[in-house]
Amino acid sequence: MRRVPLVAAVLAAQFLGLVDGLIVSIGVPAMSADGVLDADDAHWVLNAYSVAFAGLLPLGGKSADLWGRRRVFLTGQALLLAGSLLGALATTPAMLLGARVVQAVGAGISTPAGIAQLADSFPHSRERSRVFGLLTMGGGAGWVSAGLLGGLLVAYLGWPSVFWVNVPICLLAITLALLAFPRRPAGTTSATMDWKGAVLLVAALALFVHTAGQVGRAGPLSLPTLAGATVAALLAVAFAVATRRAREPLLRLALLRRGGVPVAAVLGLALPVGFVSTQFLGSLYLQQVLDLSADHAGYVFLALASMPLLATPLASAKFQEFGFARSVGAGFALAAAGLGMIVAAVLAGPPLPLVIAGFVCVGVGVTMVYVPLTVASVAGIDEADNGSATSIFSTSHQIGGSIALAVLSSVALAAGGLHSARGLAAGFATAGGLLTLAALGALLLLRRLDATQEDQECQESTTTA
Repeated sequence: MRRVPLVAAVLAAQFLGLVDGLIVSIGVPAMSADGVLDADDAHWVLNAYSVAFAGLLPLGGKSADLWGRRRVFLTGQALLLAGSLLGALATTPAMLLGARVVQAVGAGISTPAGIAQLADSFPHSRERSRVFGLLTMGGGAGWVSAGLLGGLLVAYLGWPSVFWVNVPICLLAITLALLAFPRRPAGTTSATMDWKGAVLLVAALALFVHTAGQVGRAGPLSLPTLAGATVAALLAVAFAVATRRAREPLLRLALLRRGGVPVAAVLGLALPVGFVSTQFLGSLYLQQVLDLSADHAGYVFLALASMPLLATPLASAKFQEFGFARSVGAGFALAAAGLGMIVAAVLAGPPLPLVIAGFVCVGVGVTMVYVPLTVASVAGIDEADNGSATSIFSTSHQIGGSIALAVLSSVALAAGGLHSARGLAAGFATAGGLLTLAALGALLLLRRLDATQEDQECQESTTTA
């Protein structure tokens, strides 16, 4: 196996995922102005992707375990390429949202396949932390590129260019995967798939996110809100029942009791809150409240986008020194402090210096969280389950991002609207509160995993000696 092109293939996919998130956010105001997207439902250009992505990540992880990492990764990247082409050619809201769903299907099945292959290829904890740190750097490079190019592309070539830019990156990932991914099949010989579970999970998540996004208009205790939440809960229960009865379940619920999987899944829900709030609400604030052009807004986003790239080497090294609990807790707390700075800037000013400082804190904080949680997601489980375990973690933070985006949009609408400083400040403040709770949760939940990891490293050292 060729490790360098293997890592490069997964890095290209990770780079693409981060480019897509920020660059599409920068293009949202232009899409609304062009009539391809309804301004009040602008969050769906991101959530259509996130909902489908989150729902299909378990399918991708299970597919990688059943049919092989290589085949699933290549299929996913091909679908992502097709969805990007469709998005660039979209002329209606339905076409645009459909393209986002196709992109999400591709990313949803290829992401866990790529991460599982890395976990297979780098079995030791220290190796994994370095490689997963490189993934964060790849994402950071994507964010820097999106910040530099996103505004320029939208300003001078129009919003379709945010989809065209994906094409060469997809082709690069496909080429590298063909060269480097091993052809060996997964350990299991069964080829059954829990399609019922996949449908129920996507339906439950989509309805819950839609309901959360309507709270600002309908009210938290209105009939539509209560009915939507009830049906979503019933679909979730049906998913759990179907999963338990399936011969090859979409998610192995037993994994939620093993190793670091349950803690990583719980804290993973809060992982995207900082980036989701700054990407979506920040783009609207910069372009529609401060009236910055798309290219100037992209330059401001560099303060956020460059942090994963710059901070990952330090975060990876200090994680090994300080452990899971302190690293994750400090990261969430720093991101929460950054959001507090942004709230102060939105309400009081002076706006840009304080916004930039807040973006820096959010970027560094989330970087400090990502590496240890990714390592925790595969800690203490069998190699054959790496695909399923990584899909659980990826699903948790995608679900968290989808719910956060809907909730924060709803809070902003209720407090004054997505185009007002007051409404956006309420959304940022809510995100900061959620991350503060996550910091406290990390300190409480990750202590046991730290102790287990220390014991494992001692055993590895003894064996090597």
